[in-house]
Amino acid sequence: MIKQLISLVKIAKQKVDLKEKSLQACAFEIRAKFDYIDSLNAELQNATVPQSGSFKDFQSQKVYMQGFIYEIDLTYEAISLLKLKKKEIQEELRVLNIEYEKLKYIYDKESLRLRKEKVSLEAKSLDSISNLLYANKGFKHEKDSTDSGI
Repeated sequence: MIKQLISLVKIAKQKVDLKEKSLQACAFEIRAKFDYIDSLNAELQNATVPQSGSFKDFQSQKVYMQGFIYEIDLTYEAISLLKLKKKEIQEELRVLNIEYEKLKYIYDKESLRLRKEKVSLEAKSLDSISNLLYANKGFKHEKDSTDSGI
């Protein structure tokens, strides 16, 4: 049974590790999206509005800037979806951690019980050996005393 528990604990730990990696990947994706928004904002700040020229130039610049704003909005939506995904992963990780801790507790308790049982058996076997030795000594002692009387 202890071997099965070891296997179950290892599998549970692997599940927890995988979920932690996916949580880290999600957090990295969120950070990358924020960095992307920062770069878009920097480009938007560096865009210049034409001071003179045709209305067409002004319109094309306006469309160019609206493209950045639209991309920023899409990225914020993606971030909100990633945050929801991150919350789901955190909840799954919490459940997996509870499962892992339960299995680890059962394994620790079972291994402690087996160790106590082993110590108890060793003590009993030592007691029986000492009883045999004592009885054997007493038998030799009786034998020696009966031999000397002859």
